[in-house]
Amino acid sequence: MREIKEVRATKNSKEFNRWLNASSGAGGGGASGSGQSTPVDAAVALTGKKNNRCFVIYHGSDFNLQTFSVMAISETECDQWVSHLIQAAQKGVFL
Repeated sequence: MREIKEVRATKNSKEFNRWLNASSGAGGGGASGSGQSTPVDAAVALTGKKNNRCFVIYHGSDFNLQTFSVMAISETECDQWVSHLIQAAQKGVFL
């Protein structure tokens, strides 16, 4: 957490793309009734034209940035995570 460089509300990341690719060959269906999200469920949520539930945390050294991709339960939750993480990083809370 100390090395957070940026937080972006976006669904563009390697992890999200990997979920989309995995679901295209998975044959559809999710974990109905299991309460757990699968790559297929994630891909269905990601393909929506107006998806505001995803964000990506960029962390690491300047020359070796890594990503942590997150899909929140709702748009409101996503907005809260993004704004609070940005505020915490700006205030140096993670240092």
